[in-house]
Amino acid sequence: MVETNVSAKSSMIVIYRIWSNEHEGWWKPEGNGYTPIFSEAGFFTKDEADKICIDANKYLKSDHIDYIPNEMMVPVDPELEPKQ
Repeated sequence: MVETNVSAKSSMIVIYRIWSNEHEGWWKPEGNGYTPIFSEAGFFTKDEADKICIDANKYLKSDHIDYIPNEMMVPVDPELEPKQ
């Protein structure tokens, strides 16, 4: 998992949250379920988020006109996150 107090300006680490269209919620930390509450969502590295989204969407036909992925990566700017 990812440290949330990492400054985006002081490092090149980009973190992500994952939205599940299938479950209509954000992935919780360490993939332990889903939540509709953004602030309860987990943080994931690009590699983690890529793997989750690729695995979840691998059987969908992205060339179909009404394609909606099951899971989507959402980049997060730690500077804009509420301090905990």
